[in-house]
Amino acid sequence: MTKKSDSEMLSIVRGKIKEGANSELSLTRPFVSLSFAQSLDGSISLHPSAPVRLSNIHSQSFTHSLRAIHNSILIGIGTLLADDPQLTVRLVSGEDPIPVVVDSHLRFPTHSKLLRKNTIKPWIACTSEISDGKVDIIQKSGGEIIPLPALSNGWVNLSSLMQHLHDRGIRSVMVEGGARIITSFLRERLADQIILTIVPMILGGFRGVRELENIVSPFITNLKNINYELIQDNLIVRGDLNYQV
Repeated sequence: MTKKSDSEMLSIVRGKIKEGANSELSLTRPFVSLSFAQSLDGSISLHPSAPVRLSNIHSQSFTHSLRAIHNSILIGIGTLLADDPQLTVRLVSGEDPIPVVVDSHLRFPTHSKLLRKNTIKPWIACTSEISDGKVDIIQKSGGEIIPLPALSNGWVNLSSLMQHLHDRGIRSVMVEGGARIITSFLRERLADQIILTIVPMILGGFRGVRELENIVSPFITNLKNINYELIQDNLIVRGDLNYQV
């Protein structure tokens, strides 16, 4: 585990994205970074609908720098409904990534900031079982609907979504949450690196990674090539996810 500065950590992330673009991975899907903040006990919020501001302003700026070096930023509909985020680069200079929302049943609120305020409108990944009327409203506001195959549980097939993004030229995706999306990317082995912000707080709330004890442990042993940075009282840990058959 090696201590790094802001600029060194960002340089490593850029290098990993470039490395992914030049690997066999680039033939099928984008390079995927999981990036989220949690308390010492692994909580990301008090409740799925009760978000808590965890990161300090300096680590938030670092997160915005991470956004600027990815082609797109992805969240689940639960995060959108709870936070109504813009997913832009506001605290640092850089280009905004394309916002992607995984919303299997098209619960997307038409009054969201992503539609009302963002220059780059969202791509919304859903299944075919959706309301045509709502599709029209979202598309007239600039949003784009991406219908995709569903898994047996009715959720969007993330592998199909990654293939779709790849086909459209997206080579790097930053996944910011929430828990269902983070867990699904791990379960499907679609994440390549993790950039985790750990804050000195015991929250006792809703955990960021869920229901993986009997699924992930056989083929994820530990993180490789670990780097860390202390930004005031926030610890940033970055590592490559090591999948094993």
